Amino acid sequence: MEHSGLHVIDLTIVLWYVVILLVIGLSFSSRTKTESELFLAGRRLTWPAIGFSLFASNISSTTIIGLAAFGYTYGVAASNYEWMATIILILGIFFFFPFYIKHRITTVPEFLEKRYDAKVRKYVSVFTILLSVVIDIAASLYAGALIIQVFYPNVQIWQTCMFLAVIAGIYTAAGGLAAVVYTDILQSVLVLIGCFILFLAVLGQYGFSWGNAVAHIDPKWMQMILPSSDKHLPWTGTLFGLPILGFYVWIINQYIVQRILAARSISHARWGAILGAGLKLTILFLMVMPGVLAIPLFPDLDNPDKVFPTLMTSLLPPGVLGLLLAAIIAAIMSSLDSALNSASTLIVNDFLKPSFPERSTKHFAKLGKYTTLILMIFAGVWAPFISRFEGIFVYVQVALAYLIPPIVVIFLGGFVSRRVSGKAAFRTLIVGHLLSIVFILWKMDDRMGIHYSVLPLILFILNAALLALMTYLYPNRDTKKLEDTTFYSNLGLQEKASSWYLDYRVQVGVLLVLTIGLILVFR
Repeated sequence: MEHSGLHVIDLTIVLWYVVILLVIGLSFSSRTKTESELFLAGRRLTWPAIGFSLFASNISSTTIIGLAAFGYTYGVAASNYEWMATIILILGIFFFFPFYIKHRITTVPEFLEKRYDAKVRKYVSVFTILLSVVIDIAASLYAGALIIQVFYPNVQIWQTCMFLAVIAGIYTAAGGLAAVVYTDILQSVLVLIGCFILFLAVLGQYGFSWGNAVAHIDPKWMQMILPSSDKHLPWTGTLFGLPILGFYVWIINQYIVQRILAARSISHARWGAILGAGLKLTILFLMVMPGVLAIPLFPDLDNPDKVFPTLMTSLLPPGVLGLLLAAIIAAIMSSLDSALNSASTLIVNDFLKPSFPERSTKHFAKLGKYTTLILMIFAGVWAPFISRFEGIFVYVQVALAYLIPPIVVIFLGGFVSRRVSGKAAFRTLIVGHLLSIVFILWKMDDRMGIHYSVLPLILFILNAALLALMTYLYPNRDTKKLEDTTFYSNLGLQEKASSWYLDYRVQVGVLLVLTIGLILVFR
C-alpha cells in the first residue's frame, strides 16, 4: 500500500518520530522558567550529552546530502572537512574552552567584551546571528525540502521549509537548550544507525566486499590529499584554508560552542568535545563513502545533491527507508533547534539584557521563546532562495570562506597579543568585512582562479596585516582587559583524573592516532 510516494510503514515511522520529538521538547517546557535554563540547561550537561549534541548539531541534512554529493563529485577528499574538525576541537580542549568555563559566559561575544569592549561584542553577535539564520538554519531547511520533494514532488519547497521550521521552533522555544540537547541524543543515534544501514546497502551492491567495491572506483576518487593543482579540493586548501573555517565553527560559533558553555565542569566539557570529535571520524564511511560508491551505480545523475535521495529510494525497502528518512529529519531538526536556540541566546544576552538590566530572568526567558519563533519564520522564508546557488555544501562553504576570516583574526589576536585593543579589533572587523564584500562582488575566486578553500587563508593574512596596522595606531593601554583573557593567564582549572583512562590528555592522544591513521590509509 502506497501513500503519496511513501509506503504507509515509512510514513508512520516518520510521523511517530516527529510526535516523539515534540513530546520530548515540550516536556522540558516546565523546567525552562529562567534564562539559564532556556539557554544553558542550568549548566548541568554531562559529557555524553555534550558529545552527541555536538555531533548532531553539526551533522545537518546539509552535511548528509552535501557530503554524499561531494563524495560523488570529488571522492573521499570531501571528508577532509570532518577529520579537520577533530584537530580544531583538540585545540579548543587545551587552549580555549578553559577560558569559557572560567568566565561562566553565556555567549562567545560576551567573552570578547571581557577582552575588548561592548562594540566588538555586539558586532560579532550580529554577525553570528545573521550567519546562523541565513546559512545554518536556511541551508538545513532547504536540504530537508529536497528530500521531501523526492517523495512528494508536488509540494512546494517553501511549504516544506515552513513546516520543518515550525516543528523545530515549537519545541526549541518551549524546552530551550535542554530540549535541544536531549533530542540531539536521539537524533544522533538515528543518524548513525540510518547512515550505517545505507552504507551497508550500497556495499551490498558490490557483494559486501570492500575490495570489490574499491576495484570499481577510479583510484583518484580514493585519495584524501589532492595535488595543489586540483580544482576540487587542493591540499593547500585542506591544510591552510579548512582550519580557519573549522576554527570559527568549533571555537567561536555560538551554534556549536553553547554546549561547552553549558557543561557541568571543565572535565565534562573536554570529555564531551572528545566524544564529538571521535564521532566526526565516522563520517567518511557513513556519509562520504556512499556517495563515492554510487559513482558506478548511478553515473549519470544531473545534480550531485540527488545522490543520497537516489540511493535511499533505490536500495532501501519499506520500513528501512522510513527509518533513514526519520534520520534525515533528525539531522534537520538537530541543526535547526541548535541554530534557533543559539541565535535567540545571542539576541537576548548580547542586546536585550544589557539594555534592560532591571528585568527578571523569567522575563528574559519569555523574550527568548518569542525570539526563537520570530527567527523560525524568517529562516523559513529565506531558505527557498538557496536554490539559486550551486550545491548546498558549496553554498555554505563559500559563504564562510569569505566572511569569517576577520572574526578569526581578532579572536586569535586577542589571545596571543596584549597590545591588541578594542579599537583595533573593531576597526579590523569593519574594514575586513568591507574587503570581503568587495571580493564577493568581484568574485575573487573566479577572477583569480583561486579555489574557495584557499580563500580563507588569503583573507586571514590580509586581515592579520590589517589588525597589526590598527594595533600600531591604537595600542591597548588597559591592562584589566588582559586578566584571564589571554594565553598569559593562569586559569587554575586543571582537574586531576582519578584514573589514567579518564585523563583527557590520554584520550586526545588516542583521538590523534585514529585521525592520523585515517589520513594515512586514504592519503
